Amino acid sequence: MQPDAPRRAARAAGRQIALAIAAIACVAGLCAVPSGAAMAAQDCRTEIPAAQFSGSGEYRFLGLHLYDAQLWSARLPVSFDNRFALQLTYATSATRERLTSLGLNEMKRLAPTPLPDALVARWRDDMLKAFVDVAPGDWLCGVFLPGTGVRFFANGAPTATIEDPQFARAFFNIWFDPGTRAKTLRAKLLGDGQTGS
Repeated sequence: MQPDAPRRAARAAGRQIALAIAAIACVAGLCAVPSGAAMAAQDCRTEIPAAQFSGSGEYRFLGLHLYDAQLWSARLPVSFDNRFALQLTYATSATRERLTSLGLNEMKRLAPTPLPDALVARWRDDMLKAFVDVAPGDWLCGVFLPGTGVRFFANGAPTATIEDPQFARAFFNIWFDPGTRAKTLRAKLLGDGQTGS
């Protein structure tokens, strides 16, 4: 045996131990598997010919990082006259019921007039079909379809198309309306431009 053979054998044994530990971690669900977030923007942009990047930012509530957002549009500045895609990549876990409840509360708060109960109930059903439970690294994307409504994706898979222009505008106004709770994020997403009427 050559003098450095014991060192080579020790290194090989160390590599095998490291691989074994990595395999155990994977079985336990602790592997660092690339999340759908890395592909999210591309998946959403396939719905928008010649998509242009508008802006991005993070949303925090009471210091807690909830999600990161990216906005892409067929034309800039972003307008309700053109297709655009808003992608949210989550930093925390949330159920689809929780996402729906929070979204509806904001849509009702920002509505210029009170929304009828029947309309709110229909929107709740639509959102529960479109949303999924999320964990850190998961993403949801909404693509605005002018005159039609909105198409939703979760981690690359289409979940629902809601053919309701009133719903689509109310949903995206959670972030775009001047009265949004996410004013800093709104400014980062839209830049100096404003959404068209």
